[in-house]
Amino acid sequence: LGGAVSPTPDDAPAEDAGPDPVPGDELAEPAPDGAPERPPTAALALGNAVHAALEWSARRGWAAPADEQLAALMSHEGIVGDEAFERARRLVDGWLASPLREELGARPAKAEAPFVLPLAGTILRGSIDLLVRDGDGATVVDYKTDHVGSTATAVVGERYAAQRAVYALAAASGSSGVVRAAHVFLERPGEPVVEVFDSAAREAAR
Repeated sequence: LGGAVSPTPDDAPAEDAGPDPVPGDELAEPAPDGAPERPPTAALALGNAVHAALEWSARRGWAAPADEQLAALMSHEGIVGDEAFERARRLVDGWLASPLREELGARPAKAEAPFVLPLAGTILRGSIDLLVRDGDGATVVDYKTDHVGSTATAVVGERYAAQRAVYALAAASGSSGVVRAAHVFLERPGEPVVEVFDSAAREAAR
């Protein structure tokens, strides 16, 4: 699961922006040969639990959630089993130990940052997994729990290019500073897909 974006017509009544799940944002992990396929909702539920754990961590200076906390979040999503727990634990810990997380350090970070963005005759409402301000610039991070296997993250990240552009526009919020938009595939958190959007690039993205 990643940060969500949903369009709203220009004449729709204003509401508070907030997270809105996007079905199909994750790829279900293939089942072993001969085993029944896991329902698609299992991948979405695991993604929800991992995102909740990382939101909890971000609000507490990147403290690692205890196993009991992570298990409770997974139980809330209806996920049980050691295999699923171990995967969630790897994904959470992978981000916490990643070079990008270390680079961001102790800078003020806002988890699940809501936004409202007028764009191309509509209004996009959504939330950004992690927004880190740095002077006039910003770094936007969107976590992905997709199963990427041996595929290069840059290849998988191509399908999220439009999402990175939207997040960069939302994070800029009238600023002329540079915005970095990163998709972090938590299976391989050391290989984020990063695009840099200066004012010219953001104008082109519109």
